[in-house]
Amino acid sequence: GYPGGWEKQCDRMLSSGINAEYGGPDLDVVNSNARNRVSNDPDAADYPWGAKPLIDLDEDPSNINDYVSLLFVKGEGMDETAAKAIMDKMSSKGEEYIQKAKDSKDDQEFMFFFSNGASGKVTSSVMEAMENPAPANKPLLIILDIPEGGKYSVIECETPTPEKVDSALADYKAGKLTMQQLC
Repeated sequence: GYPGGWEKQCDRMLSSGINAEYGGPDLDVVNSNARNRVSNDPDAADYPWGAKPLIDLDEDPSNINDYVSLLFVKGEGMDETAAKAIMDKMSSKGEEYIQKAKDSKDDQEFMFFFSNGASGKVTSSVMEAMENPAPANKPLLIILDIPEGGKYSVIECETPTPEKVDSALADYKAGKLTMQQLC
């Protein structure tokens, strides 16, 4: 069962067929789209199912349509230490934006996703929807703005770095990125 006697509530959420909103013990919303998180966590290892700072797109794409997102796609043969540095930076930024949202009681401004490769079940669909997809073996940083009309921008760089995470977000906010339409 789920911790704290929540088993019946979780079962109702899962069987209701709606996107469940999960509130914690203080009744603050912990996750406005908890259905996928709860159904993918039968042992409640991630309880209380709050927002994750960095999400594997191929395991949980549930928020990609609702938030501006930064996606890191690891390229084939990318140095694991370099990939980890980027993912650590993205996780840190994710925690920062989660906290800002909690403090302001607003929606999270950005979501952060990663994929181990362009051939993942969801990532491959994103790549196919891009007009001029980059080579599948190249590591990529991509801003996805699906809520505002399905737009994207591949961040120009030979190899993504943690610094590019900050500059991509700043450039998006400043309107400096050339956004393209997803097909």
